[in-house]
Amino acid sequence: MFIFSMVANIVTITVIAKSPKLMLSPFNHMIISLCVSNLLSTIYSPFVVYWKTFGLFEYLLPEIFCKSTFAIEYWTNSMTIQHILCFLAIRTVAIKYPHKLNKFTIQRAKMLICFIWFETALGNLILGMWLPHVYLSSELSLTRRTCAVHRSRWKYAGLFFYIGNPIFLFIPTFLIVILTVFLIGVFTKRMESIREKKGGNANLKSENAALIQLTLIVLCFMIGYLPDFGNRFTHLIYNLLKKRFDARSSWLSGMLAHILLRISECLNPVLYNLGSSQIREATMKFLRIGRNEPRENTIQLRAAKESTEQIN
Repeated sequence: MFIFSMVANIVTITVIAKSPKLMLSPFNHMIISLCVSNLLSTIYSPFVVYWKTFGLFEYLLPEIFCKSTFAIEYWTNSMTIQHILCFLAIRTVAIKYPHKLNKFTIQRAKMLICFIWFETALGNLILGMWLPHVYLSSELSLTRRTCAVHRSRWKYAGLFFYIGNPIFLFIPTFLIVILTVFLIGVFTKRMESIREKKGGNANLKSENAALIQLTLIVLCFMIGYLPDFGNRFTHLIYNLLKKRFDARSSWLSGMLAHILLRISECLNPVLYNLGSSQIREATMKFLRIGRNEPRENTIQLRAAKESTEQIN
């Protein structure tokens, strides 16, 4: 999954960035941003597995990995959630007020992307880098080294979990579910409208193609992030009730959520291609799948040259 996600996200970023036609869409700029977030999450996924497995018992990596792993996991999760929420919100507004979709320009898409990266970094990355600390065996862990929140910062960690999680994870995920239910209803009605019109007009087909792509992206999001939401929310409730998971149950639930997140990151680039014929064609051309046009053109030029020489 690590290798596939790395390759697939890099290919998707490259395909969209190299195509002037694809770069005309503000939504494709957001897809690039989402792929970069997924790529960053993928790069750190082995460190997350190591931290979840050995972090409280025998953390042997340098302290910078302890700090950055904790921070980047929260940062990339909140970025992905907010990207999906913005996709849904913009599409919902476009359905309600179609004439306002043109106001979502490339410049505004870039401004929105910069805002998402900045405010999620401010609320997750900076604080997440500051909270953890590697304890020596004599300080906290009875084994060797422990990557955990610094003792003097437990109060701030509590604010981070009880206030930051709802703001950056729980509330946006809840809004995504509500908007998804609304868009599924709209999509169903639009499909019925197309059948009644026996093909419909080009604008309606284009709009429904965008809805199909968005539906696939949200479906992939739910596969990966709802279990993670459930795992974090359950831990939050247990902490409020001053109860604790046993170590094995905590590890199993955490690893299951992590694996589903990785599956989601692997599926995302595939679904971008399934939902957009333009991205799919550009990807196939980039990977040289199917008809190889440059080679055909070379053969035709060579044949024309040979026939010219024969005539001469």
